[in-house]
Amino acid sequence: MYDKIYHKAHKLTQFISLKTNQKKEENSYLSNFLRKEYNKNNNISVLDIGCDEWRITNIIKNKVGTNINITWIDINSDAITIAQNKYNWINFQVLNNRFIQDNLNNFDIIFSTHVMEHVPNMEEFIDLQIKLLKPNWKIVTIIPQERIRWELQLIPMFLNVFRWVFKNPHVRKISKQQIENIMQSKGFKLIDHIYTNLFSPHTSKERRIDSIGLWCYFEKINK
Repeated sequence: MYDKIYHKAHKLTQFISLKTNQKKEENSYLSNFLRKEYNKNNNISVLDIGCDEWRITNIIKNKVGTNINITWIDINSDAITIAQNKYNWINFQVLNNRFIQDNLNNFDIIFSTHVMEHVPNMEEFIDLQIKLLKPNWKIVTIIPQERIRWELQLIPMFLNVFRWVFKNPHVRKISKQQIENIMQSKGFKLIDHIYTNLFSPHTSKERRIDSIGLWCYFEKINK
């Protein structure tokens, strides 16, 4: 499903969303968080898991500065090749077994933006992040807040119909309570969260009818 046609549709969706204040707030929250963490410890190592070939990667990198050590990974090797050719000053790598073995307990912070709703198994995805994290365990995740599971994937799904691919790229909807419960079962506690909304005010602590995204920051539960 993740072929050249899908990526063109995905890029068009990104282009449209990046023009919205909601997406700008989403990126700002992530960038500000990373800058604050860097100011506390300028030796931190950060991982973006599921970066695809997104221009968002370049936006975040420019916002947080070039000094912070961020690695960007994805399972899609074609997307990583495109990203490396576009942004050769950014550390893009393919997520595979070799990368995992080379980076066990290597990262202070792992973040993912709009990835959790795509993965077949959320628990395995979280377990992978735990393997790659240092013992302090800090995870930031941004997930869409859909009312209907396909509503934020209209362009890719429209093109999928013409390819006779009848599959929703989003395999699940995820509420704040659901992500909080599963993360707690893995040893994390929710430290902070914010909803990003289509209309002003573009951020809120409570979900609204126009909420599009949910930004969550988790830390390891100290026992």
